[in-house]
Amino acid sequence: MRKIYTTLFVLAILILVIYIFVESGRISSTNEEKLRPFSDGWSAGAGEPLMLNEARPGKFGGTVKIEKRLPDDIEDNDCFCFESRNGYIYIYVDNRKVYTYEPVANFTGIGYGTYFHEVPLNPEDSGHLIKIELKGMYKRYGRVISAYIGPAGDYIHMSIVKRTLPAFVSGLIVFLGFVMIVIYISIPDKESMPFNILALGAAGMILGTWLLLDTSIMQLMTGKVYLWRGLNRLSILFSAYPCVVFINSLTRLKRPVYTHIGFWYNFVVVAVTITARFAFGYDMIKSLAIAAGFLVAGILVLMTVAFWDNAVFCKKQGFDIGIRKYYPGMAAFVICAVLDVVLYGCGIMVGDSYGSFSRIGFAIFMILSMLQFLGWWTRDRADIERERFINRTLQYAMSSDSPQEGIESMLDYMGRTLKARRVCIFEEQGNGKYHGTYEWFEEGQVSADTGLIYLPYEGFIDDLYKSFKANGDKFIVDSPETYKTANPAFYNFSQQYSISNLVAGPLEKGGSLTGFLAFIDTPDTFLEETSNIINIVSYFVNQLITQREEKKRLRYYSYNDAMTGAQNRRAFNDYLRDGFDPASAFGFLICHANGVDEANRSEGYEAGDRLILKTFRALSDVFSKENIYKLGGAEFAVFGYESDEILFNTDVDRARSLMDELKISVSIGAVYCAFGTMDIKKVIKHVNKLLRDGM
Repeated sequence: MRKIYTTLFVLAILILVIYIFVESGRISSTNEEKLRPFSDGWSAGAGEPLMLNEARPGKFGGTVKIEKRLPDDIEDNDCFCFESRNGYIYIYVDNRKVYTYEPVANFTGIGYGTYFHEVPLNPEDSGHLIKIELKGMYKRYGRVISAYIGPAGDYIHMSIVKRTLPAFVSGLIVFLGFVMIVIYISIPDKESMPFNILALGAAGMILGTWLLLDTSIMQLMTGKVYLWRGLNRLSILFSAYPCVVFINSLTRLKRPVYTHIGFWYNFVVVAVTITARFAFGYDMIKSLAIAAGFLVAGILVLMTVAFWDNAVFCKKQGFDIGIRKYYPGMAAFVICAVLDVVLYGCGIMVGDSYGSFSRIGFAIFMILSMLQFLGWWTRDRADIERERFINRTLQYAMSSDSPQEGIESMLDYMGRTLKARRVCIFEEQGNGKYHGTYEWFEEGQVSADTGLIYLPYEGFIDDLYKSFKANGDKFIVDSPETYKTANPAFYNFSQQYSISNLVAGPLEKGGSLTGFLAFIDTPDTFLEETSNIINIVSYFVNQLITQREEKKRLRYYSYNDAMTGAQNRRAFNDYLRDGFDPASAFGFLICHANGVDEANRSEGYEAGDRLILKTFRALSDVFSKENIYKLGGAEFAVFGYESDEILFNTDVDRARSLMDELKISVSIGAVYCAFGTMDIKKVIKHVNKLLRDGM
């Protein structure tokens, strides 16, 4: 019966996730720097000055109009950036409407929630009156907060940085939940576990996901709004059942009745909430607090009854209850969760998140539970050496400063401990081939240059994967000679790199093969154990690879212009500080696309964007993209590292000619420093003067 409930539970989640993905909308995101606070000094008509977040629609009959003068030094790439909640937004400069935000109906309701706005400004707007008209979806909920003047990219970057710590704590909860699920999968004797770690892992991933999405960092990083908002509401609705299953598993009785009650109680709450939304139009801004309250109350009641029932049974039988060691973690989580529900239900928000206290409490609970489980694991498991090895491997990975270092530390520790000659990771490149991305080799060996090895999928990887599945999720080659006829490609590979034995396992994500981890020339006595370890460690390697890719994406958001893809001013300043070699010859030019403002006014902002994009592409055709930086709205800085001045000037002339062919009007200032420079700032200043003289 429990398997049926679990299947129905997972199926319901998948259906709603698919629906949310289909219904999700998109917003765009950008990057840059230099923000000025712009939240105070607003006024509503002739009233007293007020802070931006004090302008609540409920105080003004449902709609509030406020205004303030813009600074006198607005620049081309400046935007009016702010965060809003639960409102329709209309922005005017003087009496000209420049921005409209009208949420649409989605899975959660009308479209309420947090939204980040970046309203483009022009230098012509300097000193003019900017007005905000805010219409609350519900009179007491609409609000506008945290306004800034500056580049949109800097605002996004700042907002992400502000949320890094709560996002890290939430991500830690998700990761711990994932680790618990992996541990559950990897342990054959599941009945001997001290509690249902699968249920706790599922609860951790569900609640951790809710807490992570509650920070809005995913919205900031991806630009998607309704997707993450829907998943946020969805995840919290499905949290009760796994929590009840976990709580029941702590007792000696483990009565099935509590599992049944937990499933149907969670099902009814979700069904009522969703029915109220779609059948009666009852928005989740109202129902979610009620649903969350019922879920927390239900968990508390079931927990109390189950623990009381267990205590009575243990007392009669003379058993130790054995639950007290979990009380501190449970108490921390319950208190924090109840506090969050009360604050949310009363309309009182703490910080920038509804889950501020739950995040802390649940992190404490998960960590303490993990410690309890690891304590049992190291004491009572027959294969204690393997478990210690895995824990140590994870410690190496989690103690590293980056996912990249984490993977390298894992390979180093595993390679040395298992006495392998070489440990490699190959990752799928999207072109049907697998490329070596990581390599560890023992002292005294030389690199096999795995980065130069491309293994084809067809006829090589697919055969190895079939062998892995056919042998009970194991791929152990104690003698490559056995593959001489069965898989000639693998045999030739083993001969080329002098492989005497090999143990490998796949790296999978979403059911798809993304790479594999291989141990080469391990002692024969370690082959079976190495295969078991790979099956466990591969999950963590995949997690680190995913984190590595997310980190790359976050860096891209911070250091690249969203429209053109060119490096931005932050990247330019970092290069001048850390990467620029003042002793080497170089050429430097600044190119300004003329007519962008006119195109914006006459044809719309898309026309101006196309002009900027064409300018960047023309520069890229002559100079390397890595040497081009977008300094402002229509201005690019370019470094040229030609060997002499004639070649540099030739490239500059080529760029001018290409602009003429494309009918792009530009102004260019350029200089070549044959002996480097003692002061790059003077070079930039001189080029700017040449640029202005040529305009």
